[in-house]
Amino acid sequence: MHPNIPTNPSVNISNHPMHKPPLPHAIWAPHTPRFITQPMLALAPVPQSLRPEAPGGRWERLSYGDIQVPNMSNVRGNPLPPLHLLACAQAPPPVRQLQPIPLPSQVMGVSAVTLNPALRFGARSSGGGDIDVDFAASIMEVGPSILAETATFPGLPSLTLTSPYLPWAMTAHASERWVSVGDILCAIRRNLDVPINERHLGESQVQSKLPQHCAKNDRQAFNRIKGLTRLDFLEGKSRLGGLSESSMGCDIWVVHFV
Repeated sequence: MHPNIPTNPSVNISNHPMHKPPLPHAIWAPHTPRFITQPMLALAPVPQSLRPEAPGGRWERLSYGDIQVPNMSNVRGNPLPPLHLLACAQAPPPVRQLQPIPLPSQVMGVSAVTLNPALRFGARSSGGGDIDVDFAASIMEVGPSILAETATFPGLPSLTLTSPYLPWAMTAHASERWVSVGDILCAIRRNLDVPINERHLGESQVQSKLPQHCAKNDRQAFNRIKGLTRLDFLEGKSRLGGLSESSMGCDIWVVHFV
């Protein structure tokens, strides 16, 4: 045996001819375990619980309760590739409705802000609005100068948006220094594009706002809501009517759809 090749009692390298150069990467094959060594590099001992019963042994898929993670604290060197669990211990928790609460202003000394007139509820009907957005359309056509305008005066780093049609609050974060009109529109669009899933059927707040033909907590109802998104909660009112003040502070605004 070559003096520069380290030996390890837990690794068998006798089947690999010494004149062949080592492969660039170690190979991990479930049905034919192989271990490749390089000069001056010792492999970590293989824990007994991870070794196949025979060189040609097959790995069996175990349930979550049968998997035991070995104690690797005393093993030196690089550990073996981690095991990935094949099943979760339990289903993920249901989605809970998050209600905003009044908080101090994000900007020191600011207790009231003025909304950009283009975003004000009713501005378009009175002839003063420049935004006409239908969130059901695939493309929103708004002038770039309007999109870049600050949404509030003074500007805020984020705004929380609520709607009587939606059991979720939406948050618009500033893409630059302050939240812009474009940030508001993009935040609403992203939230309305979120699909409705099976977990929503178990939430009473969500159930009360689901379309009438989907408000049953059973498999048939879930099949009916497949393909629906939060946009369907708006009951066909997909155009932006504007924003109005809420009773929870200058950082939280109500979105109106028409």
